[in-house]
Amino acid sequence: MIFARLEIYTLVGFLLIGIRLNIFDSMKPVKPKVLIFFLGMAFFTPFKALGQEKNLRLKFESNKASGKVYVAIYDKKGEFLSDKKFKSLSLDLGQGEDEVSVMLPVGNYAFSAYQDVNGNGIFDKNWMGIPKEPYGFSNNARGKFGPPDFAESSFLIRSDTLMKVSLY
Repeated sequence: MIFARLEIYTLVGFLLIGIRLNIFDSMKPVKPKVLIFFLGMAFFTPFKALGQEKNLRLKFESNKASGKVYVAIYDKKGEFLSDKKFKSLSLDLGQGEDEVSVMLPVGNYAFSAYQDVNGNGIFDKNWMGIPKEPYGFSNNARGKFGPPDFAESSFLIRSDTLMKVSLY
């Protein structure tokens, strides 16, 4: 988004400099409708490209019969597995609903998910910090002695995507 603003500011700057230096005086006059059309295209084309969102469908598989699944989606490496989620979703697993869908802008993402089997709304762990409830990550990534990092879990959204997620 910053780059799109820079493009617009640069275009406006060149137009203002050109008007100030009178370099447009030697050119044939442009019809106002044509000028408005081209200026409109220059201003709104970057915003149209930024506004494109793609559908991410997540299909969950779990060895537990039922429970609510909580999903946290992250778009920045430094915020992965923190409280700064890009988006969060939930669905009831085991009641015929094992798929959830979310619209995301084109870009890199990673997500974590867990199934709240006992319904307390908390990701339960034992006294050593080992999860008691099923959990999973994008790309079905598994960390060694802890959760995977953003690089292992990240994926690129360029088109509508279906991801199968196994909760262990």
